[in-house]
Amino acid sequence: MFSKLVKHEFRATRRVIPFVFLLTVFIAGMMTVSVALNLEAIVGITMGLLIIMLIAEVIITYALIVWRYYKTMCGNEAYLSHTLPVKPHLLMWSKFLVSFVWVAISYLVLAACMVLLIIIFAKGTGTTLAEIFDQLKIFWQAFGLRGHEVTVIVSIIGLFILSIVSGLTQIFFSVSLGSTSKLHKYGIGGPILVYVVLYFVLQIVSMAAMALVPLAFAVQTTEAGELSFRIVSRNMLEWFIETIRNGEPVSNAGLVGIGSYLILPVLVAVLLYATARIVDRHTSVR
Repeated sequence: MFSKLVKHEFRATRRVIPFVFLLTVFIAGMMTVSVALNLEAIVGITMGLLIIMLIAEVIITYALIVWRYYKTMCGNEAYLSHTLPVKPHLLMWSKFLVSFVWVAISYLVLAACMVLLIIIFAKGTGTTLAEIFDQLKIFWQAFGLRGHEVTVIVSIIGLFILSIVSGLTQIFFSVSLGSTSKLHKYGIGGPILVYVVLYFVLQIVSMAAMALVPLAFAVQTTEAGELSFRIVSRNMLEWFIETIRNGEPVSNAGLVGIGSYLILPVLVAVLLYATARIVDRHTSVR
């Protein structure tokens, strides 16, 4: 049944969201052709449109996802949704999975177009692709990442997934809690209010975890002028106080707390569980 819910959700959302991606890719294609044909006037127009679309396609994707979740789970289509012979939290999970896919695609389209812009800009300045890769290698080596390619790539993918999951979790939780009967009087302002409060609370918790959890990256400069990283059991608050006492410039210190990245998956799991509970037991249809 869950697979049917996911399939239906894809069908319902494919009417608009993919066309936003296609429009972005079409503009990028026009800009590429304009550059190849040296049509400077069209290049300027298409580049401006592409930059606008790169921002708009992510915003539009999130906006459509939020609106659909609100409308089908708490709004005027919720009566139909909740008459389906499935547990409400399965509806939530199907929408969450489909939303994750669309948001991930929107960011991948953004990244691909940004790479295209960099290549076109480099071509305009007479820089070859080989020179770009050489600069990337220098950057990679300067930051001490040589030999750690697999670790870096896996970390980037993990953070990419965690970032999307965290953002969607906050949205789904805010809409669900903000649409309960106790917050009905605020209308659409209920979910917005919950999201604002939740955002600030999570930021405070994240900063506290970064400062207090005794786990951090120690950054050092090698004799060759490269950066090296190692994990140490020390918190940033302790390091900051010690640095001030010794009269050393804070900018010269090299400790980056990673406690926030450790606590974030726990917070996401708690919010997802709370959202499922709200959907199952406290849904209040408008």
